[in-house]
Amino acid sequence: MLKVSHVTKRYGKVIACNDVDFELAPGSVTVLLGPNGAGKSTLMKSIIGFLKYEGQIQVGGYPNKSTDARRLLGDIPEMPSLYPNLTVSEHMEFLARAYRLSDYRDRMETLFRRFELADKKKKFGDELSKGMQQKLNICLGLLPDPSVLLLDEPMIGLDPHAIKELKAMIEQMRSQGKTLLVSTHIIDSVDMLWDRTIIMQGGVVKANITREELEKIAAVLRGTNIVVISDEIYCELTYGGKKHVCFAELPGMRERTIVINGFSKSYAMTGWRLGWVMAPQEMLKPLVKIHQFGIMSAPTVSQFAGIEAMRTGKQDIEYMREQYDMRRRFMYQRLQEIGMPCF
Repeated sequence: MLKVSHVTKRYGKVIACNDVDFELAPGSVTVLLGPNGAGKSTLMKSIIGFLKYEGQIQVGGYPNKSTDARRLLGDIPEMPSLYPNLTVSEHMEFLARAYRLSDYRDRMETLFRRFELADKKKKFGDELSKGMQQKLNICLGLLPDPSVLLLDEPMIGLDPHAIKELKAMIEQMRSQGKTLLVSTHIIDSVDMLWDRTIIMQGGVVKANITREELEKIAAVLRGTNIVVISDEIYCELTYGGKKHVCFAELPGMRERTIVINGFSKSYAMTGWRLGWVMAPQEMLKPLVKIHQFGIMSAPTVSQFAGIEAMRTGKQDIEYMREQYDMRRRFMYQRLQEIGMPCF
């Protein structure tokens, strides 16, 4: 249903995506996984048709920028882009007209109910909180009921109820034979849902592996003396009563996995933040707003700092790599010394 053939995207001398090649079948959920700067968002924008690139992308057998392909393709971008002078309902009606949808109002009302926007229908785009903007962003992507849906970091900013509803919608769409590609840097955010994961780093696909193949790797590990050291800090989380699949949760692997965990991050992934603030009463509300802005979107100064770091930070990057490698070698040596062979 979605075929990406040798796609390369360059920004001047920088290669954001390098010869990316994969094909996704109907009725599947694929996670596009990788750290920040891996090329995930660039690839998503290329698939949706926003960028020029080398190679070919087909949706349902049609070139991705053709009218036929656009009818099949839906997109939920990472950052909501709403019109400040349109209400929540008007956003949905605008999209329905763009897609020439004739019978959409029942689906629109269902989405409003599921994502708790029913009482926000008359609010303007710039009156919504960050979380509500993301909910509307998701509803807009789901309204046309596309055959292929791209989701770029869809869980960011959502409360636990919205996360549960979105995951239910993803499962429902998969059961209907639709193709979903979810871009994230945390596989646990779509834990129990994925059928395949494509791992990118530095613009290159480093791995393309199915859940079954991962379970086969675990089976091999169980028959050896290999112990997995995992930083899957969210391995204890459950969503809707279901636990996700990580190495530690596969049969026979709990006693063979050392999990490096983090209390605060585990709770953050549920949509809750633990903490406190102390200040004069009149300053509390502005401080909370600053905090929310800081954790939910990259401030302009951080974006400029990131651009400058990419331009002039080669020496610092090399130093950081040396430091990480030093720590890796230290851990490797200590594990060897206590009788735990590793590589």
